[in-house]
Amino acid sequence: MSNAPNNQRGTQGRPPVTDDPRRNDGPFAFEATEATREGVILRAAFCGPTGSGKTTTALVVATRMAEKLDLGPVHVIDTENRSALKYAYSPRTKLGFRFKHVAMPTDDYSPESYMRAIDFCEAQGAGVIVIDSLSHAWNGIGGVLESVDDITARSRSKNTFGEGWKAMTPIQNRLVQRIHEGGVHTLYTLRAKQAYVMVENDRGKQEPRKVGLAPVQREGIDYEPDLFFEMGVPDNDLIVAKTRCDRLAMGETIRRPGVDFADILIEWIRDTDTSGAEPRSLGEALTQAVNEGIRAGEERNPNGYTAATKKLVAFCKRTGVSEDRYNIAQAQMKERVASHLGAHRTEDPPPNPRKPAEPIEVAMGREPGSDDK
Repeated sequence: MSNAPNNQRGTQGRPPVTDDPRRNDGPFAFEATEATREGVILRAAFCGPTGSGKTTTALVVATRMAEKLDLGPVHVIDTENRSALKYAYSPRTKLGFRFKHVAMPTDDYSPESYMRAIDFCEAQGAGVIVIDSLSHAWNGIGGVLESVDDITARSRSKNTFGEGWKAMTPIQNRLVQRIHEGGVHTLYTLRAKQAYVMVENDRGKQEPRKVGLAPVQREGIDYEPDLFFEMGVPDNDLIVAKTRCDRLAMGETIRRPGVDFADILIEWIRDTDTSGAEPRSLGEALTQAVNEGIRAGEERNPNGYTAATKKLVAFCKRTGVSEDRYNIAQAQMKERVASHLGAHRTEDPPPNPRKPAEPIEVAMGREPGSDDK
């Protein structure tokens, strides 16, 4: 046994502990800064039994966020046999939601498949991602439970905990971390285990009512998001089960949450210090570039537009975004800036119907086809 003092040996490979509390160097160099509320990347979960309004509420919130925060398009990762398309916008009735639909393969609900879908949405410049639902990653085909059984069955020991869970727990943890540490606002729905209870109706008689119990996911999933909501039937009420938002109280019940509810979350997201903040994803970098491009367009400042484009290029190079993905992002930036400027130029005379629309470069005072890079 070593005779070195305890504060020099360290434990389990950790550096030795110093006796001088004033020292602040080496691997344990800390820094104390004035606390400011960082830009919120929202993570919210909507849990409930079938018919409780999870998907509709998530789409209401996502759509309102994209509109009010001037984000990129809403992307819906659909694990429910393309059922999200039933909520899509209908040109005939003018009802429904506008979003990009990303269908999950029906034979692979593995955590890896979910993570690839999230990567794809971020690369496409998603402003908000809706995962409908996350429960399939747990009990769907190729999900965690099925994978645990498969790994255990192929093992020699047939030990579920020593083989199956040992292999799948880190993968499950990576999925949860990927969702909650990404750079895009992410909302996800969770199925709830169902039961029936007898309640008194308006006529004073007992009737069965469906209620949601624990979420269909690994225990503890409700600890992860900023907001965890429980929804019920038949009234589609929302209960705040967990919140980091100071506008919502624990246990608060919101009747049929809609646009007003979404605006509460948006006001909380806006109440942050984002000055000088670096983008955390391609979607966030694209949104910043669009906002700066719009501002430059309104000021008729072509140099400002060029600077916004160069920031987007720099982010793509710094983070290793492929050329194809960058080209998509650059095209989306031009399209969104041009669309905004066209929709808000009410003081300009109407265009000559015989004259083709100006390219965005011309509107900005630049030569068409000039290099943004």
